[in-house]
Amino acid sequence: MASPPARDCSAATVYIGFPQAGSVVNGTVAVSGAASLGGADFQRYALEFSTAGLDSWVIIAVGRQPVNGGVLGVWNTNSLPDGNYSLRVRAIDRAAQYCEGFVSPIQVQKNSAPPPPPPTQPPAVQPTQSTANNNQNSNNNNQAASRVPTPFFQTTPPATFQPFATLAPLQPSDPPPAIVAATVAPISGIAINVPAQASTPELTPAAPFTSTVRNVGQSSLPFDLSSIGDSLGEAVAPLRTSFLLGVQLTAGLFILLGAIVFLRHNL
Repeated sequence: MASPPARDCSAATVYIGFPQAGSVVNGTVAVSGAASLGGADFQRYALEFSTAGLDSWVIIAVGRQPVNGGVLGVWNTNSLPDGNYSLRVRAIDRAAQYCEGFVSPIQVQKNSAPPPPPPTQPPAVQPTQSTANNNQNSNNNNQAASRVPTPFFQTTPPATFQPFATLAPLQPSDPPPAIVAATVAPISGIAINVPAQASTPELTPAAPFTSTVRNVGQSSLPFDLSSIGDSLGEAVAPLRTSFLLGVQLTAGLFILLGAIVFLRHNL
């Protein structure tokens, strides 16, 4: 049977990325790579294996859609004897022309560790002259950027503010200040004598009310108003004295407390 005519594979992408040549595999292996002709005449691809050095290919998988950097098929090596094998993938067009890629040798070993997962990216492509120039320019720019001096910023620690004066707090064990008799000079300059203890004035009982019954027709009042006024005056006089004394004592205490607070904040 004659082979199909050759095909131009310049636009095709056909390769096996995993497993790579020299790999040791066992069990089921996901074979990844690409099978694309780069045009609308793609019909199918075929993934096959053979014993290394022989031309007896066995189909692993057939696909009807192009694959670019994906899984081409799953290769079950459980029924194969240990040894070296070859893999190939063919991308076939409508005229039965194809482009193919090979990987050999691949060693099947039952007691080996399972193979790593297949890569998802195609193998590295050799850079063209324009790509190499771009990479060189990028490296030059990076080196120039690395030579730029890094500015040095010196930070100044924040200033520490000290209070003008520290007042000692009152201790619970300190006895309260004793209030003694003192002469406090008010702002107006008039001294107020504050006694240590004010005596309670004795109240003089008021005279009992007297009433005089007059005959009808007399012009005098039925009560003795003069005696009532004298009794009220005698009763109110001690209260008035005590009230004035209390006002003076309270004023003296407020002035004394104000002086103590002023001295505590300024000493």
